[in-house]
Amino acid sequence: MGMSSTLIRITAKELNAYLEDSSLLEKRIYQDEEDAKSIDLDKNWDGILFLLTGGGIASGLEHDLARIIFSGNLIDEEQDLGYGPAHYLTATEIQDYYTKLSAFGIDELKNNFDPIKMDELDVYPSGIWQRENEEARGYLLEAFEELKAFYAKAVEAKQAVISFIC
Repeated sequence: MGMSSTLIRITAKELNAYLEDSSLLEKRIYQDEEDAKSIDLDKNWDGILFLLTGGGIASGLEHDLARIIFSGNLIDEEQDLGYGPAHYLTATEIQDYYTKLSAFGIDELKNNFDPIKMDELDVYPSGIWQRENEEARGYLLEAFEELKAFYAKAVEAKQAVISFIC
């Protein structure tokens, strides 16, 4: 199974509702139907963070770009959605992070891929980066492009984003 990251685009009104009553977020997450405003990064989230920051969750979340997944703004610090609480970014913060994500070119991200260092730093899922080398790099680059497109939609609609690991 593993640790998968999901992000959901939401309105400011929905964000306020979830901040007031986090059980509403759980109901949305665990509904049977697929959420058209969500993206499942699967197990790519830590690899994407490495491409952007040179580190992963195991080496700390001090880098500003780690906030694209782990903002530090928690919906409910007592709520556990699998691997901790949900994080959120406001629509204004999303605009700022989309600008930062857009500054990265695909060639730069390709050059940032370092499977030896990723395995040394235990970038999740640990131990696969050298073994899966080119396939893993392609998978991460594709996931990054999907994440950037997701952020673009949030910017266009002036939406906030919730992220969590389950």
